[in-house]
Amino acid sequence: MPVGQVLMTSPKGFGFIQGEPAIYFRMRDAIGQPTRGNTIRYDVDMVHGRPRAVNLRIVDPVAMAEVDRVFGS
Repeated sequence: MPVGQVLMTSPKGFGFIQGEPAIYFRMRDAIGQPTRGNTIRYDVDMVHGRPRAVNLRIVDPVAMAEVDRVFGS
């Protein structure tokens, strides 16, 4: 699952995610409501021939750093 940061969201739940290697459009399927600056994990799905971020999960960047330190990246 790739990791990215929320660039912006709309009140309706749509928005954009800065991921690697692209910026992805996101739908309203997030667990919780991600806001600008949140670190998230997501899957990439092709919708109408374009990549979209789906299955979003907000993650704690401190916890991710600890996991990477313990288990390697």
